[in-house]
Amino acid sequence: MLNLLRTLFISLLLVFSLGSQGQTNQLTFERISSQKWLYQRNITCVTQDSKGYLWFGTNNGLYRFDGYSIREFKHDAHNTNTISHNNVNCIYAD
Repeated sequence: MLNLLRTLFISLLLVFSLGSQGQTNQLTFERISSQKWLYQRNITCVTQDSKGYLWFGTNNGLYRFDGYSIREFKHDAHNTNTISHNNVNCIYAD
């Protein structure tokens, strides 16, 4: 659990520091509580899209963080509009 939180913190730090180069804005960090989506999940990849959403790929689905809440995306064999698999190893923001 500690490694997962450490990885999340480092990922957020990199995303925000790369996005703020050349700007004089003060960065602030807020600790995200250990919500149910964090338990026993390995974050395998992280990206930020053009709208500012943070996307986390895990071995148990895809998660989108909007700064306030987390939305979960999972595969459903009975619904063709879901992600193709729950094991998300790479994310690319297009």
